[in-house]
Amino acid sequence: MSTAIYILDKQLNILIQRQYRHDLNSSLILESFKAVYNKNTPVISHKNIHFITLTKKEIILMSPVFGDMDIITHLTFLEKLYDLLLQYFKHYKLTTADFVQSDLVKDNFTLIYELFDECNDFGIPQLTEFSILKDYIKLMIKPEDYHDSSHVTNQVNEIEKQVETEINSSISRTAMTKISWRPKGIFYNKNEFFINFNEYLKFKYNNKIHKIVNNEIRGEIQCKSYLSGMPELKLGLNETLEGGVFTNVKYHQCVDLDRIEESQIHFIPPDGEFKLLSYQILNTIKLSPLILVKPVYRIFKKKDSYKLRIKIELVTTFKRKFSMKDVKIKIPLVIKHKILRIDYNKTMKFKTKLGNVTHDLDSEAIVWSIEKIQGTMRGEMMSEFELITEHDLRQKHKENTERMKQERNDLFYFEISSEFKKLGTLHKKDNIITVEFQLQNMLYSGLKVEFLTITEEQLKAQTFPWIMYSVTCKNDDYSFVLSEEDFKSELTSDDEPVSHSIEQYNDFEIHDFSTALDHAETPNIEGFDEYIVENEI
Repeated sequence: MSTAIYILDKQLNILIQRQYRHDLNSSLILESFKAVYNKNTPVISHKNIHFITLTKKEIILMSPVFGDMDIITHLTFLEKLYDLLLQYFKHYKLTTADFVQSDLVKDNFTLIYELFDECNDFGIPQLTEFSILKDYIKLMIKPEDYHDSSHVTNQVNEIEKQVETEINSSISRTAMTKISWRPKGIFYNKNEFFINFNEYLKFKYNNKIHKIVNNEIRGEIQCKSYLSGMPELKLGLNETLEGGVFTNVKYHQCVDLDRIEESQIHFIPPDGEFKLLSYQILNTIKLSPLILVKPVYRIFKKKDSYKLRIKIELVTTFKRKFSMKDVKIKIPLVIKHKILRIDYNKTMKFKTKLGNVTHDLDSEAIVWSIEKIQGTMRGEMMSEFELITEHDLRQKHKENTERMKQERNDLFYFEISSEFKKLGTLHKKDNIITVEFQLQNMLYSGLKVEFLTITEEQLKAQTFPWIMYSVTCKNDDYSFVLSEEDFKSELTSDDEPVSHSIEQYNDFEIHDFSTALDHAETPNIEGFDEYIVENEI
């Protein structure tokens, strides 16, 4: 039994609290909690108090328990309470983030107090299903509360019309039944059930040791249910759920755990959107990478000017009938030379038959964007930059200062760089190529839905199931670590620029190219080299 729920910020200050026992001293409990708190330990015992904690990005949920307790129940309740808050904030468009922000907790304390009372009855966990609670616990908001005011008026009017003064009696009875996540009396003219089978990859390939150092899959089945009555669904996959390829599986409460039959699950779905299950697959040694990138950096001299040429070759390894869209390959601008720098006064040149290439000054990288590419295809991109020595760069800057003139090199190397140093935000450049993409109509793991049956004994209405597959990688989820082999210098001893005194170049940092990942223990993936593009396209 929980005695109280505290929502704290990252400094362990109370944002909001709800006590279910009136003899608690919050100051003493919080003092004890601060003395023993560890973000990596969900359950901490101290002076006959068991602190059950859920640590998230901006807030911490903590519940003190005295005496015997069911740890898993309390941890699950805190997790569901956190998900419930996030769903409420997203439903009313108060946030677009994937985490609960501390400011939203303080600004919506009335809503949270109502949820405390509905979700926990005198310390005993109760209903936490958003699809049920949203129908009678509503959030009254003003237009200025929206983060985006472009669509405020219509949506606020619509929300205000939905607010009712009494609780729907059928929904309140639902909380007392065995199937608490779905109310009775639901009816649709057209019965539909949508399944979005999504996978998110974490892939990293090290070019120095020519091995995959990380390749894991995080997947989920997101559903939208618009079915009448009390339907029972049976879903069959092409893999065994228990003890198969899955490292771990997490089910929605609607899944009947007693009726899981190898690759089949039975469930009565909630109304509307919900996550049926989520899973993780770590044993991916037999899976080939979906897309491979081979970089070559060349420094050479041509007609008394120094140049950096970056050549990128890519190959897709999935079947040709599938296509990958919104591909973005981000290549860092790394120069393996002590005194040569990129001349930003000169425009970048590029050549490719696929997509477009842009120069991202913020991240000091070039971005190769491809709208769509099919499987078993190869592509090539070549970009070229003019280089300038640090001595010439400073001399030119001195001349421009005297003439009260400013060029791109002055702005980038001297003005912006100086401001970053003052702010302490000058960061080391990552020597990693990242790839973003979305692959549709297939899954990296090879999973697929074999069948889906929908049964409703009373209504027996015709139903229409829809299934969609996708694989998504964002930011640095899919990356390649550069190595010394990727850099080539074609400068002869006569071509090398003259090196001046190093004291003149204190403002320029020469970064160590070695990374911790270069020395990691990695599995040997046989057959990987056959997917590397060795010949020029």
